[in-house]
Amino acid sequence: AWYDSHRDAILRSGERHQTGGGAEFAGGKRPDDEIDLFQFFSPSAFSGYNDGAKGFYTVYDALFSKLAEQESKAASSARTSQLPKFGLSAALHSEVSTFYAHWGSFATSKDFSWADQYNPASAPNRQVRRRMEEENKKFRKAARKEYNDTVRELVSYVKKVRLWAGMFLVVEVKVQCACLGSGCIALHGAMNGIPRGGHVLLDPANTTQGLHVL
Repeated sequence: AWYDSHRDAILRSGERHQTGGGAEFAGGKRPDDEIDLFQFFSPSAFSGYNDGAKGFYTVYDALFSKLAEQESKAASSARTSQLPKFGLSAALHSEVSTFYAHWGSFATSKDFSWADQYNPASAPNRQVRRRMEEENKKFRKAARKEYNDTVRELVSYVKKVRLWAGMFLVVEVKVQCACLGSGCIALHGAMNGIPRGGHVLLDPANTTQGLHVL
């Protein structure tokens, strides 16, 4: 349902001209440092399931680090400075789990003052100014909810892609093993979602079974 209601925004991602920011009244215009998250709901946002400059892990690790940095600046406490990193391909299973546990219930500390549609400073009297402020609160609340929902959906998206990246590596290794005609092997490491410190048993005679993550 969320993807259906935001499909156009995702397709048009990158085409919007974002302006505003600064101390002046923004009038509903997004600030320059507001990241267009919709562009990251597409495979075109990265190139390959690896740690390369444009690889999946590098791109999303940088993205969530930037989001965490913005939250830290916006927060009145130090709690957001501890937001876990997305991590690269060799991240520990415990680190990956911690990331999803925290970011999956993300709640921003930003005030979204840029979403205000009325400038209280232009009000002719106190009554009108109060009404403007009340309306602006509604716009801020709506913008905050939209942002929280988008970040949480992005977390769900990268979780699915990360699982696919792990499956991609396993299938790739199984095919290579089958071509070599060898028996079951133990693959050590932590590439693409396979927990570090464990190993994967691969059965080249069976491309759909015989896979065990220990």
